[in-house]
Amino acid sequence: MKKVVVLSITLLVLMLCTQVALAAEEDNLIVAPESSSVFMAYDALIDATSSSIICGVSSELTYPTSQSLYMELQKWNGSYWVKVKSWSRYDTAMSLQLRESYPKSPGTYRVTGTHQAAGETRYSYSPIKIID
Repeated sequence: MKKVVVLSITLLVLMLCTQVALAAEEDNLIVAPESSSVFMAYDALIDATSSSIICGVSSELTYPTSQSLYMELQKWNGSYWVKVKSWSRYDTAMSLQLRESYPKSPGTYRVTGTHQAAGETRYSYSPIKIID
């Protein structure tokens, strides 16, 4: 029993230490997780392949409860961000991800995420991605 408790505490500490910004040099993919009292981590990401823009948001909770994710792909029109496409997902789980793709076209893009659980709402923003 003592081993289980020590292992659980160790695992929890390791999971809390994952709030390190990750950067994939070649893909210009940056994930910068955030946390709160309900959310262990939440983030938004954007990347591109030869034919698609890859969008994603995810969240991990500190305890199991229902949560929802709302994600928007936005394009800069020179003055403000315009919604291109949106997606949403709802589930009762400690971890929830939403990953989608959109046909690639030139422009400046970002992904925004709205993360809701246990009466708490958090917002995340991906880095800006310039698509040639």
